[in-house]
Amino acid sequence: MFIYLWEKVRPRCWWNLLQFVANQWLFEDKPFPSLAQEGMVVIDDIPAEKFGLKMENGTPIRIRGKQIGLGFAIFSACVILPNVTISITAQLWVPACIAGYQSKIMMAIATVKHIARQANKHDINVCGLTVVFDSPYFAVALCQVIRFYQMHFITHSTSNRYFRLPDAAGKPGTRIQARELINSNRIGQMKRCDRLQVRYANMGCLNLPRYGWVFATVVYNPKRYPQKFLLVTNNLAANGPSVIEKYQKR
Repeated sequence: MFIYLWEKVRPRCWWNLLQFVANQWLFEDKPFPSLAQEGMVVIDDIPAEKFGLKMENGTPIRIRGKQIGLGFAIFSACVILPNVTISITAQLWVPACIAGYQSKIMMAIATVKHIARQANKHDINVCGLTVVFDSPYFAVALCQVIRFYQMHFITHSTSNRYFRLPDAAGKPGTRIQARELINSNRIGQMKRCDRLQVRYANMGCLNLPRYGWVFATVVYNPKRYPQKFLLVTNNLAANGPSVIEKYQKR
């Protein structure tokens, strides 16, 4: 099987083979007709390893007289379905200031566009497919691309990100920082979700500058984070438990 795929793709890099297999499974063979309803895309990165050692700190190099530490990480994306997880891409990432390499955000955008193009090419509807990523990927540019393809995103917001509360007319009003929303909820007063073993408090709709309206919920998960944090989604019909459950799969 491997020889057959290798001869068919003739990849220069092993991740081309990975992407080919993912395309075959997800879009050409079409074994998952309810991909958008049952599946979700997770975007993340992990330190590259060599002989069991993490290569987060590489050899320092100089670019235009400035010295930077060249770290290595694997940018990865996968589709999680009820009974199987399918890797879409795994590529080596280095700082974007080095010519020829993309930023993590651009790699994430390229991944979303690839999924949308392949789905359209093979007549598969991915409207409503949820893309999950952590705070380093929470960029308006990525969110806009996800919205363009009528997908949903769920992400963890940094505490210093600004939102706007709706005013009496339902328009963007007072500016507020994520940490203010987080600190406004005491753990003991937050709703319990015993099934997920978390506490949460829905913040309702907030306006994300340069993007639009999003739904936010404050979460306290003592098993994973020592502090409360804010989850954000563009699915305005969402609720706390559904957002938390999908984010936990990340």
